[in-house]
Amino acid sequence: MLEVRGIDTYYGLSQALFGVDLELREGEIVCLLGRNGAGKTTCLRSIMGLTRPRRGLIALGGRAITGWRPDQVCRAGIGWVPEDRRIFGRLTVHENLRFAAESCPRPGAWSLDRIYELFPKLRTLREHLGTQLSGGEQQMLAIGRTLAVNPRVVLLDEPCEGLAPVVVASLGQAIRAIRETGTAVLLVEQNARFALSHADRAYVLDDGRMKLEIAAPTLLADETLQERYLGASGSEAV
Repeated sequence: MLEVRGIDTYYGLSQALFGVDLELREGEIVCLLGRNGAGKTTCLRSIMGLTRPRRGLIALGGRAITGWRPDQVCRAGIGWVPEDRRIFGRLTVHENLRFAAESCPRPGAWSLDRIYELFPKLRTLREHLGTQLSGGEQQMLAIGRTLAVNPRVVLLDEPCEGLAPVVVASLGQAIRAIRETGTAVLLVEQNARFALSHADRAYVLDDGRMKLEIAAPTLLADETLQERYLGASGSEAV
């Protein structure tokens, strides 16, 4: 579904990613872990076309999309849920969803009704402005807005940050429901226990270099590997 091969990404003269490789298959959840500053968000930005790699290949469904503009990447079938959510605060919940669906129309499973089924809370808040929503409600809306364009791949950047445990649990259920439609999910998350509990595979970045690819349950169960690659003891790492 998504293939990243040997990408080098820079911010000015400073290199942030060094020959990074990863791949996602249809309906797969893959998490991308690492310390702060390891390059995780830069990897997502590179895929989305926000920070274009100088070298390497990014392909979706076998079609090279390296260097495409973000709007072209979206139309090709990649949706991005940024860490800061970026919902439109002066639009209602329904207007946020409708705007996304109409600005980048793609056929697929995710109608607005189905998004409301995934997040029933949004249905009750459909006439509320974005500024009136809690952090958890904003995160639901950010994910729903991305689903409204019917992506083949969803890039999720730190969806659990600052949210209550009950909201985090509901997001986990939503991520699993997304994969059931065949959509692949690439999840960047500091909450490693959450990420590994929901993912099929895990990659670990360190200082812009890919250090490990492993089955997520294997890393979740191995405190020694967590210590080595995530820089904390088992309980702290997850």
